[in-house]
Order: sequence, then C-alpha cells, then structure tokens
Amino acid sequence: MGNAADGEDGGMGLMAEVEVRRAGRGEMAELAGFCLPAYPGGKAGFANPAAAGEYPPAVQREMYRERLAWLGGAMARGLVAFLAGPPQAAFGLAEGVPVEAAPRRVRGRGLLFLTCLWVEPADRRGRGVGRALLTAVEDEARRLGKGGVATLGYAQGGHKPAGFFRRCGYSEVDRRGDLVLLFKALAPDARPPEWLGAGGRGPKTRAAPDPGRGGAAPRHRLELIWSGQCPYFWAAAQAVREWAAAHRDLVQFSEHRSDDPAAADRLGTAGGVFVDGRQVDRGPRSRREIFDLLDECCGATPPAQPGGAP
Repeated sequence: MGNAADGEDGGMGLMAEVEVRRAGRGEMAELAGFCLPAYPGGKAGFANPAAAGEYPPAVQREMYRERLAWLGGAMARGLVAFLAGPPQAAFGLAEGVPVEAAPRRVRGRGLLFLTCLWVEPADRRGRGVGRALLTAVEDEARRLGKGGVATLGYAQGGHKPAGFFRRCGYSEVDRRGDLVLLFKALAPDARPPEWLGAGGRGPKTRAAPDPGRGGAAPRHRLELIWSGQCPYFWAAAQAVREWAAAHRDLVQFSEHRSDDPAAADRLGTAGGVFVDGRQVDRGPRSRREIFDLLDECCGATPPAQPGGAP
C-alpha cells in the first residue's frame, strides 16, 4: 500500500511544520481507515470518480475488516507506524515491520521493512510530509537497534515512487520489472536485504483440475494469493473471486493468504493471480481490468452489455 510520497519534493525546510505522531494499538482504527473514505479520518473522496462505484461503503467495510486483522497480527510481530496530522484528520501514514516479518519475499537480518508510505490528499504532497514520515521511521529503526531500512518502490508512476526514496538516500538493491528493492544503511555493518526466488511462481504444490461429479475437468487452474496488508489487495481478491464464481465450468479456483513470511515461503510468492501456474497480474488493477484480464487469459466470453453492446 502506498502512493506518491512527495513527488519531486525538495522542501526539506518544511519538515518542521509537519506533525508526526506514533501510532499504536490505540490508533489501529485510524490506521485501518486512513485510505477509506467511508471511515472517520479517511480520504475525503476518491480522485477517480469511477472508484466511488467500485468501492461503495459495503465493500469498504470488508476492506477495513481485513486491514484491521492484518494490523493486529503485524503489531504482534513488531509493527512500527506513524501518522502525520491531527487525530481523525491525518494526511500521511508510514508503517513497517522487522524484515524477518516482511509480507513480501524480502529477507534480511536486523532491518526494518517499510510496508507503506502514503500521503493524501494530493495537495499535501511535495510539502515534506513523506520525508518527515520517513525520517520518523528511520529514527525509530535506530532506536530499535536496526541496521537499516528496506522497502519496495515503483520505477514508473506515482505509486510509491522509487525516485523519492533515492532522493532520501536509498540505493537500488534489485529490480524486477517496474518493482525496485531499495535499502538505506543506518549502521556501518548493515547488510542489504535479499529478494528471494524468481518472483511470481505461484504455489509450489498444485492439484490437478477436479472434474467434479461426472463433469468435464475445467480447462484452467486459477490461483489467488493475497495479503491483508493493504485493503485494496482485498478488493482485487474479491474481483477474482467473483469472476471465478461466474466461470466455474472454465476454471478450478483456489486462494491462499500470505500474511506472514512462513506462508509466503510455503507458497513460493507473497501475492498474485496465476493461470495455469503463470502470473498474469502486473501492478494494481481495477475490478473491470481484472475481469477483462481473466477473460483474455482463460478464453472466456464476456457477457453482453445492455443495449446489445459487446
């Protein structure tokens, strides 16, 4: 989870004006609802008008529930979290866990893994909020005796941009497509993290398609792996479930949770949508985009639209 932190921020002098506060168990509801407009302190609205229809309050309640459950488990594993701005009116969030508990297949020793850095609304970006939050995370990592901070960023687009972290002193460790593994040493003996596996391989053990009661076996195997770390992971997972339910004759569907490193290692990946063992999703997608993607990958014929449109 995370969006543009500070864009082309150069406003280091603005950091003193940003109120950053530690978030613990007493702030779990605020952390869980920060990016959901239906909750107090959440985003005032979706920038994309289509998103309001895609994430109505009933859907956001499920997103909130899964996010809250993940936060509870993460706190037991050493979650570090900060909010920028006053209670119930925060405009920035940062959180991380010990790298040994990272919800990605990133491994290391004695590091903090930044899972999320989010600044919202857009007019708060470029004003030092992201830098202030990142500084708070790094200071906390030092206090905890961590040797450095690691995170994943994107080479393109405004979603948790890798360029922001480079300007904050982070170096690139590895890259897979648009996704970049970044690291900043806070101690002389800190070692960079490692990105395990080739990425996107799907579960290591798979059952053959089951034909069921006398029927023909489905032509494809559809597998979903997801984590509750970001509420939008749940929304994407729900879209995959809905598509699979409508195409039971075409696919054999299974899903798995990867909320902890042991589960991710057992599955061989921390997340993705797989058709016949091949990962088909690359980056965040809307509900409609997921439907279109699965139609294409599995050879499904999309239902006719009202008025005879294809």
